[in-house]
Amino acid sequence: MAILLKINKLQSVLEKSLAYTSAAIIFLMMVNISADAAGRYIFNYPILFTYELVEKYFLPASILLILSNAYQRGSHVNVSVFVDMMPRKLRMCFSAVMIAASAALVSYIFWIGLLKTMSAFRENEYSVGYYYWPIWVSEIIVPIGFGLLAVRLILASLGLTVEIVLNRNDAQFNGEGN
Repeated sequence: MAILLKINKLQSVLEKSLAYTSAAIIFLMMVNISADAAGRYIFNYPILFTYELVEKYFLPASILLILSNAYQRGSHVNVSVFVDMMPRKLRMCFSAVMIAASAALVSYIFWIGLLKTMSAFRENEYSVGYYYWPIWVSEIIVPIGFGLLAVRLILASLGLTVEIVLNRNDAQFNGEGN
């Protein structure tokens, strides 16, 4: 149990730092797009790499790096009409199974993203355009975001399972929010 709490604490630190990183990326994206628009309409000279930078790096990073933090904070979409009508113990069991299934799916996405990133790095792939951008740099955002979310979901499922089995409340990492 203590190891889960230590992993949870490390996970929370990583999530918080990536949340700040995501906020900084959104700010940089805003500055870049504003400068591009100003350059385009005032000076008739746009920033040539804005679209590729936003599409390949800023947008994916601003969304994927915050996924785990959003889940941990309860800021994710949660449709619970029928689950809320279940008795507490059944709701916890159902939630543990659904979170474990989600962890399996997210882990699969992490694995595929990691394989694609490693392949792009090994093959030294670059995007085609005005500038040659390394593909692996944009691809690595997927395994980072989904890897952290997978760990968070595994912690949540294990936390609920411990709570069910030991009849305890370890809500600091169970993800149920009740």
